[in-house]
Amino acid sequence: MDARPVTGRLGRLTEMMGGRPYAVNVVSLAENPFRETHLAWIKQHRPRFVWIAGGDLSPIKELLQCGIGVVYIARMRPC
Repeated sequence: MDARPVTGRLGRLTEMMGGRPYAVNVVSLAENPFRETHLAWIKQHRPRFVWIAGGDLSPIKELLQCGIGVVYIARMRPC
């Protein structure tokens, strides 16, 4: 989703959660054309946690510096 649908669907999430912690998921693969848009939304709205489903690790440090807890999900290949 680009910025408009993300804001339309999730823009009131903080208000709806009433101060309770919540998490959002983001796919950090280079193939995700909206990755930077999603990360910008996350930095603006600052959910308590972000689950990153694979891809680039570089956003982790910046999200942590914003006070956002990060969980990175990596698929392990069988031996």
